[in-house]
Amino acid sequence: VGVSADPTSKQNPFKLLKENFNKDDLIVVKLDIDTPDLEAALAEELRSDPELFEMVDHFYFEHHVNQAELIRFWGNFSDTVE
Repeated sequence: VGVSADPTSKQNPFKLLKENFNKDDLIVVKLDIDTPDLEAALAEELRSDPELFEMVDHFYFEHHVNQAELIRFWGNFSDTVE
C-alpha cells in the first residue's frame, strides 16, 4: 500500500483519520515509513493542521537524522522537522 503526503490523496493516512474519526476518539499514530522526506512531510502536516493536531492524542515518530555511520543504510538526506 502506498502512502502520500498530499492531504487530498486517498493514500494520505491523515485524510483517512479525518474522514472516519473525531476528536472524541482515542487516536494513536506511529509514523515509521522509513522514507525520511515522506515522514517529515506527514509530521509537518500533523503539526500545521489544527483540526488534525487536535484529533491525535499520542504521536510516535522515529526522526531520521544524518549520521555518517548510517549513510550506507539510509542514504543522505537533509530535510528536518522543526
